[in-house]
Amino acid sequence: MKKYIIPLLIILVTATGCEGALYKFIYNSMDSIIYRMVADYTDPKPEQELLLRQKIDAFMKWHRGRELPRYAATLRDLRPRMAAGLREADLDWMRQRFERHGADIFNATSGDVVEYLLSLDQGQVDRMKRRFDESIVKMEKESAVSDEKRFREMERTAARMMEFLYGTLTEKQKDEIARGVRQVDNLDRDRIRMYRERQAEFITLLRGRPGRETLRDYIRRMTIDSERSYPDYYRERSERRDRAIAGAFLRFDRDLVTPVQRANAVKKIDMLIQVLNELNKG
Repeated sequence: MKKYIIPLLIILVTATGCEGALYKFIYNSMDSIIYRMVADYTDPKPEQELLLRQKIDAFMKWHRGRELPRYAATLRDLRPRMAAGLREADLDWMRQRFERHGADIFNATSGDVVEYLLSLDQGQVDRMKRRFDESIVKMEKESAVSDEKRFREMERTAARMMEFLYGTLTEKQKDEIARGVRQVDNLDRDRIRMYRERQAEFITLLRGRPGRETLRDYIRRMTIDSERSYPDYYRERSERRDRAIAGAFLRFDRDLVTPVQRANAVKKIDMLIQVLNELNKG
């Protein structure tokens, strides 16, 4: 996900408005969502299920009490930047803030994640591998479309994201989005290759029964430091794509966004701050 960080960070933290009640519902359901995701990949035994639910519950309490106020603080700092018009320095600042939030979650959860992974037997690891293989097949199927179909889907997705943030788009803005997505490199083949290699590496590591610190360091490298560990065949193209997306987003915000649309984005930030404050209070 980090490869899309430039355009998505703002969207993910400002897509509010009348959706506030939905976001609160989703957040309050995250314990069940997380459990089902983990259970689908590992099919926990009864004793593992009890421990897993306890750890997820403890994490959500920690996240609600400690992290949500930090997210609200990030949004309060983002508000004047958005109101003034975003610059490259603002995107760098946002990346640093979100990396800090990610590191906080890793530090709070990595011990429990490692403990659970090391409790898996070989049958559960085999199940995880099958799920990984199924995800690769799905990715390959989704990528096996014509360039024109891929461009149209990217255009629809980008337009929806911008409308979440800025409100109704003009025809000129939609045309700019359509032009921009056609200049973005298609990295599907290399990304699928990288995911396949990393998934195989992870399964091999688990089957070898690694030590706690070895597994924790690996998880850090694949999550918090994932971009630094990209293989050579993917790193350069990914960085080039990120720069192109960042530049396109900044040009859109600087040259095409109207005062009414900018006010709409600021209003959404205010609404999300309110949602976070309400969630923090339980």
